[in-house]
Amino acid sequence: MPIGTKFTGVIGGTMTEGRINKERDSIYLCQNTRCGEGCYKKLGYKYSWRLDKTVIIESLTADPEFDKPKLKPILHRGDEVEFGFSCVKVGKETIANTTILAIAKELRRMAREEKK
Repeated sequence: MPIGTKFTGVIGGTMTEGRINKERDSIYLCQNTRCGEGCYKKLGYKYSWRLDKTVIIESLTADPEFDKPKLKPILHRGDEVEFGFSCVKVGKETIANTTILAIAKELRRMAREEKK
C-alpha cells in the first residue's frame, strides 16, 4: 500500500476519508475528521490517526498521480542532504532510517547521562 493511497473508513465511529501515510514502523490515516496519534507529515490534512484495531477500512484506492511531499535538500559542509520517507541521503551515501533512529536514540541517552 503506497503512501498517498486514498481510503474511506470508520475511525472512532465516524465515517472519514483521506490518505495513507507510513512513518517509523506505523501506518497513519491522514484526514480532517479525528485527531489521534499524530504523524509528522499529514499529507495536507489536519489530523492523523495511527491504524489500529478500532479502525474499519471500507475502501483503498491507489492514486498514481499522488506526489509524495519532499523536503528541500540542504547543504551541509558541501554535501547535499536529502530527507526521504525511508532514508537520508548525504552526498552519494544513503543512510537508512533505522540507522538514523539508532543514532538519535544514542544521542538522547547521552544527553540524559550528561544531565545527571
